[in-house]
Amino acid sequence: EVREQLSLLAVPENAEVDLPCGDLPLVVGECVKAVLEHKDGHTESLISEWKEELVTSKYADALIQLPDPKPVSSDPSKWRCASCGAKTNLWLNLSDGYVGCGRRNFDGSGGCGAALTHFEATGSIYPLAVKLGTITPKGADVFCYAADENDMVLDPALSRHLQHWGINMLEMEKTDKSMAELQIDLNAK
Repeated sequence: EVREQLSLLAVPENAEVDLPCGDLPLVVGECVKAVLEHKDGHTESLISEWKEELVTSKYADALIQLPDPKPVSSDPSKWRCASCGAKTNLWLNLSDGYVGCGRRNFDGSGGCGAALTHFEATGSIYPLAVKLGTITPKGADVFCYAADENDMVLDPALSRHLQHWGINMLEMEKTDKSMAELQIDLNAK
């Protein structure tokens, strides 16, 4: 049995405040948030190792992108799965601009699988999708649904591919866990 309790301890008074606590002064609350969200060096090392194993998708260079694109908002609060309306774990098909959920996980979390279903329903010709919440100036999670890759991949032209849909990578901030972070969390559990 694992029990986790978060508290803030004021020394030398030994005053203890259970977290989360909305009554903390703003600066203290921000410090607590920063500590809780901090990634340790080991986690960062695992993520770096995982990214080093990724291969460049052979579909990236000649990726088909449909003309006259309907822009995708850069505002994460406006992203929705076209199938179920979910707001998290969303994947943008880089060819046709479809936004759909990722696959359902074994524990029931995840999504409805609309991104994969859409790929299959469109004749499996638009293989690359980017996880919207992971887009930063440094890159993003990209998955290739094509049977001969069917894995996380690198897209060296990602910035250009996103720009086609009206998304400027340089202005984006991460709002969702990357696939590597999710895998590390899963392994820790």
